[in-house]
This record gives sequence, structure tokens and C-alpha cells, in this order.
Amino acid sequence: MNPLEKHPFITWFATNPVVANVLMFTILAAGLFTAFTIRKEGFPAFAAESVTVTVPIRGGTPEDVERGVAIKIEEAIQDVDGIDHVRSVSEDSMATITIDAKEDYPINKLLDDVKIKVDAIPSFPEQAEKPVVAEKKRANNVIWVELYGDVPEAIRKEAARNLRDTLLREPSISKVETFGSRDYEISIEPSEDKLRFYQLTFEELANAVTNNSLDLGGGVVRSKRGDIALRSRDQAYTKADFENIPVRTNADGTRIFVKDVAEVRDGFVDQKFLNRFRGLPTTSLKVVTEGNDDIINAVEAARRVVKTYKGLPEGVQLASWLDGSVNIRDRLSLLGRNGLIGVLLVLGSLMVFLNLRLAFWVAIGIPISLSGALALFPIPGLDLSVNVISAFGFLIVLGVVVDDAIVIGESIYSEKEKDDHAEEGDGPIRTTVRGVSKVITPATFGVITTIA
Repeated sequence: MNPLEKHPFITWFATNPVVANVLMFTILAAGLFTAFTIRKEGFPAFAAESVTVTVPIRGGTPEDVERGVAIKIEEAIQDVDGIDHVRSVSEDSMATITIDAKEDYPINKLLDDVKIKVDAIPSFPEQAEKPVVAEKKRANNVIWVELYGDVPEAIRKEAARNLRDTLLREPSISKVETFGSRDYEISIEPSEDKLRFYQLTFEELANAVTNNSLDLGGGVVRSKRGDIALRSRDQAYTKADFENIPVRTNADGTRIFVKDVAEVRDGFVDQKFLNRFRGLPTTSLKVVTEGNDDIINAVEAARRVVKTYKGLPEGVQLASWLDGSVNIRDRLSLLGRNGLIGVLLVLGSLMVFLNLRLAFWVAIGIPISLSGALALFPIPGLDLSVNVISAFGFLIVLGVVVDDAIVIGESIYSEKEKDDHAEEGDGPIRTTVRGVSKVITPATFGVITTIA
């Protein structure tokens, strides 16, 4: 069969070089543009497989949180379809319930079903805030930032809070977690003698503090002009706020305050741990990426903030370490080096054994192939990213592309040599199509089997 008729697709491009050249430059431009704009991450963002329910509860002990929140949520969702496992953690002022979905079960349906069940629970404690139901996204560690120095813990903690706010103002950073500093705690130490003097009990003091340090919703007033949300703003935050909480109002109008019967201390939770960096106490900030965040952009933004940040208190130093983008940068660098080596290898081998013109065009096929693959990454339905796994795939297929380029180039050259020695040659187009046709099938299936 005539090779021109057997492979009309190859023949059409061989007879329309202008279209082929335009397509070549378009693919190269699209691949180059995608290389600079595509999302880069350490590992691919897998679809969420869990749902979390988080309920803050002010002033609750772990036992109160478990009894008043966690158990009620577990009982409410026990008949929801698609649940594989349920794990709950009850701690001071917080309940976290993690619900794992069964394999291949739609996570959006599980999220909606769990939300409906949780919203229908009528009897959460008054101190409990509105439950937050969300997908549990996989996070990638980006970089650690350390605020270290031999200064009081309160200074480091405040400096870490300010630095965290600065980091979060960067568009490429969406989440920063803080470690190595204790939570603030205000302790109230009543005096038994003063309680007896004012004829007060511990229960009265405790109730006064509890009732006057809440921030609770009070419902909604609905009218024709709109809805008005009511909220109690009696939350005490500072030492002075707690000292001025009234415990009792006497008949003559005088009032007894917390500061009259107790000593209020402003400090930290009594928790023992050691967190040091370069031999000095430190507060750590961990920058993480979720979803479509770009790890390389996030690292560069964090390093830029560390380098230019001016808000450090005296005695506090700033440093970054454990760069999570190193792996993907190394893979991309290796891919670039291997691609260059592949092009030079093809050029060198074909120049030695064939000719320069053929060697050049065959070598050009390598970056065109990689650019074409890269240009497909962002299209809807694929939405791929450059990560350590996809970069490894490029490294594997690069060897196949180089091999196929050499094989196809040699086949075209052989057909051209035969045509030159023939009495009546077929011309360059027919010999080129015939050379490609002889090896296109094994070359194609070789790539397919590698993918499989």
C-alpha cells in the first residue's frame, strides 16, 4: 500500500510545512507559558477522604467537651451512609471529630449528610460555638520559620503573632501554624480569709467569673426592616477585665469584685516542654500549603518576609529552615539537565552517523514533545500540577522520547539514502513519510506500554 495513503495524517503535515511550523511554535509557546504559570507542589493534592467537625467550647474541660459535644455528634452521625471510621479528640475548649469516608464514596455527599445531622443537634452546651464541618484537606509542609532568643516567652509569642499576620498577608501563603509557645492563661487564686470576710463561697466566685466571661449569641430579632443579631459581649480577656468582674452587689449598692477576694495572675498554661533553635528558646511557625497553593511561590514569599521583616523585638532573631520545596526543585533541575543531555545526545549521534540537518530537526522533537505534554496539564478534567511524581514521570518518558527520536531519524535517513541511489527517486516527501511509517507503530506502542 502506498505509504502516503496508509498514513494520511503524517502525509498531510509533510505536504503542509507552514502548518507544521506554526503548530510547532504554538506547542513550544504553550509549554513555556505553562511551565511558568502551572501550580507546583511537593506531592499532588489528592481528593479529600475525610470530613472534620470542629466545635470550640469556652471554658470546657476535656470531660465536659466529650460529654457535651463529642458523644452527641458521634451518636447523631452513626446512621449516616458512607462512613468508614470515626475518631474524636476532646481537649480543653475544643472537640474535633474526624470522619473517614468509605473507598470511592462521594466526599461531597458525606459532607452534606454530616452537616445536616450536626446542625440538627439541639442540645449543645451554651458555651459551645457553631460547629464547623469541612473537608479534611491534605497539607504539605512548606517551610519552618523560627523566632528565637533569650527573651521572655510573652515577647516571643507576641512577635510570632505579628509575624504570622505578616506571612498571611502574602497572596501565596494561606495557612501558618504556630508551635512551641504555651497558650495564655489567667489564673484566679481566691483567699479563704477574704471570702469568709465578705461571706462568699467558692461557688459564688466561680459562677460570677463564668457568667461574666462569655461571648455568646443571643438569637435574632426579625422585623420588616431586616434582621438584628443579638450577642452577649461580656467576654473577659485581660487581667484587668477579670479583676473587675462583680461577684456580688450588696443592698446598699456597693459591689464586691474579684480583685477584692482573689489574686489574678496573667501568665501561661502550666505545661512543660522544650523547644530550642540554635541553643536558644524558640517559637516556631510552620507554613503549609493546601489545595491549589504553589509550594515554590509560598517558599519564596516566606523567605522574602524573613529577609525583610522589621518588626522584631530586641533580642529576638529570625531564621528559616526545612524548605519543603527542595525535592520538587531538585526534580525539576534534574529534568532540565536530562532534557539538555538528551538533546545533545541526539544531535551528536545523528550528526556523526547521519547529517546535521536531520539531527537538528529530530532533536527539536524532544522539547516539542515535553512542551506538548506540559501544555495539557491545566486543561479542565486533568488539572495536573508539577510535583515530585509528575516530574519523575517526565524523567522516565524522556529516555523513551530520546530513543524514539533516534530510531525515527535513522529510519528517515535510511530511506533517503535508498532513494538517492535509486534510478527514479520518490522525492523527499515520500521518503520521509515512508521512513516514519516503518517505525511509527512500534514507537507508539513502546510509549503506550511504558505508560501502562
